[in-house]
Amino acid sequence: MSLGILSDNYPSNACGYGTVGSFDPAGISYAIAAATDAGVLFVKSAGNRGIDATNCSATFPAWLPEVVAVGAVNTGGPGYVLAYNGTSMWSDSPDGSGTGGINYWVASPSGGASLHSQSVVTVVAPGVLTYLGSTAPGTYTTGDSHGTSLAAPVVAGGAALLRNMFWQQGWLSDATPQTLTSLIAVLGDSWDSSTGTDRGSGFSKISGAGRLRLHYFGGAGPYGPSDMTGAWYFSKGTASVAQGAESCFPLSPSGGTQPLPSTIQEVKVAATWNEHGGGSSGAPAADIDLSLWNACPTGNYVARGSWQHLWSDAGYDLRERIRVGASYAASKCVWACVYGYGVPSSRTVSVVGYAHSDDLTVH
Repeated sequence: MSLGILSDNYPSNACGYGTVGSFDPAGISYAIAAATDAGVLFVKSAGNRGIDATNCSATFPAWLPEVVAVGAVNTGGPGYVLAYNGTSMWSDSPDGSGTGGINYWVASPSGGASLHSQSVVTVVAPGVLTYLGSTAPGTYTTGDSHGTSLAAPVVAGGAALLRNMFWQQGWLSDATPQTLTSLIAVLGDSWDSSTGTDRGSGFSKISGAGRLRLHYFGGAGPYGPSDMTGAWYFSKGTASVAQGAESCFPLSPSGGTQPLPSTIQEVKVAATWNEHGGGSSGAPAADIDLSLWNACPTGNYVARGSWQHLWSDAGYDLRERIRVGASYAASKCVWACVYGYGVPSSRTVSVVGYAHSDDLTVH
């Protein structure tokens, strides 16, 4: 698999083609879709325009469903961790307050379609660089460069390391763009720029799944074993999801028939549906819902119809994400289930999740 890095150079309208210059946006959409099917992961800066009048927080092609859209953050001291997706780092609601996102046409199970809103930014990463430069011998200047174009290569580099981890563990065939997108979303720390606190599920319009924090899952190797302390468990899977159908993935040991250890502090899981944009509108018509279940409500594994519901992320999205604490995870047989709510044709969904007993502040 290759990595595609797109910097923020397109003079485009956000979340719509509109007047975007002398290139063919639909052609670009088709090219990105084809490259994604060939195994290329696209990482794109979300752009520095903030949420615009159409309630969109990313420029083309960052809002395409195949693309990992990256926002930027800066640390300027206590209480000054800002989501950067506006005209200035220091103005235009730098805390990321407000609502909005990309609008998608979502197919209804009973026919027809309706318009819904979807978050755009996947994760945020450091996007401020303080530099020391020289224009002549003996003279020096300092300054700051900042923006989402600086943050996108950070995430692209992180994706390359994650792909290398898959290779080291013998999982390279599973390192699809959708699986890596789910893993990147899982590795966000859940920080929500609009509140300054962690969110339980879903994506923030500005800060996505939060700040990317890389972790190594696997046994011994050049960069292993895992950097986490205590008990931990990592799971991944891909399956087809059709309209009105459900696919479930175990997130606990022994194929989900054994409970997670009592020391588990957190479970995070994300799902990415393999749907393309493209066409004249660039709007895919699909919606998946993600939920967590306890398959051992009585202490022993039971049939699907008797599972205990733990949590759901049922937004109108092609990507879903859930984060739960110890009370929803420890000593439970945790499964993640994906339901095809509005799926025009059967496609694959990639789910990644992990549980850990580590310090919550580093996850």
